[in-house]
Amino acid sequence: MARASPVQQYPLIPICHDCTQPPPSPRAGPKYVTLLVTRACNSRCVMCEYGRSSYTRDGDLTTGELIDIITELDELGTTDIILSGGEPLLRPDIFDIISEVAKRGIGASCALCTNGTLLDRTHARKLTQAGIKVRAVLSLDGSRPEIHDRIRGTPGSFYRIRSAVRLLVEEFGWGDHIGINTIITARNKDDVENIIRLAAELGARTIKIAPAFRGSGLPKEHLKPEDVAGLLARSDGITRLGRELGINTINLIPFVAATMPRCFMTHLLAIVDASGDVYPCTPAKGGFIENRGTSMGSLRRQSFAEIWNSVTYRVFREQSLGKAHPFCHAPHCGDVTANAMNYIRGPCKSCLTAMAEETHVYTLEA
Repeated sequence: MARASPVQQYPLIPICHDCTQPPPSPRAGPKYVTLLVTRACNSRCVMCEYGRSSYTRDGDLTTGELIDIITELDELGTTDIILSGGEPLLRPDIFDIISEVAKRGIGASCALCTNGTLLDRTHARKLTQAGIKVRAVLSLDGSRPEIHDRIRGTPGSFYRIRSAVRLLVEEFGWGDHIGINTIITARNKDDVENIIRLAAELGARTIKIAPAFRGSGLPKEHLKPEDVAGLLARSDGITRLGRELGINTINLIPFVAATMPRCFMTHLLAIVDASGDVYPCTPAKGGFIENRGTSMGSLRRQSFAEIWNSVTYRVFREQSLGKAHPFCHAPHCGDVTANAMNYIRGPCKSCLTAMAEETHVYTLEA
């Protein structure tokens, strides 16, 4: 009998309750929504198209348009809203938007996803004033400037994010509202443990580790099969290190090769880009690539309810249940299924913290 590869041998546990169980009944709208509030970005990350392109804030949804969207989502029963980009802090009205989410009682489990380079004490203080449910998640992709800055394409960003995390810890008084996102590429695959140590030292209480999407960024930055196998072999140790350091390590490495037999993500999640187009999942949008997917409709022309209940969206949801939609077989869907299902709640309230006791083994890619 041929020996199975390390990837095939690795046991996988449920990604979360929501994605492995059918919705109890048809929802009036998505439970989780990611609002990409701008395409503009001041970073030049190797795994993302936004910063490496000449995007500006031209065409971004206005303050009023975003508040109208948030209002409708609240009425439709959305419980968690993520504000991301681009770089959200490039919007001068970002704290008005955060306050709108917070005052409505929406979970906002990951209210602000930022690269951290623009965050100062004023920003940190405004976040603490917005409400106890507001959280900040910052990007840290290396334990040293020569790694982080080269991945982020911005000299000095390593020291700025360290300062930003410390400011947030000082203003919040503890680290529970602060998370770290780490995207693993060919450049930092051997630095993961050191990144966890640094995040814990800075005072963050959660770190999410996820491989870069294969469908975006520069091909030379993608992980090779042997890189994935090596990360899988280290995965238990990485999780154990987090526990020893007192930091909640949301380790998505074991799911990098997972193929779920059914997918309920499109029944729970929606993505709204900076111009108001609605996408049912990350593969449908094209990952970190702008305007490569198929929009379900524009919020500048229709309400969210009209788009959600449209024939196009309903067909997409039904086809995705059995992984029968063409987008389900996109080259990077195997990566983003696990990643997106955890990202929707954010590092501070990840589905992984509420997974079932028993262990399941999903089908793995050879």
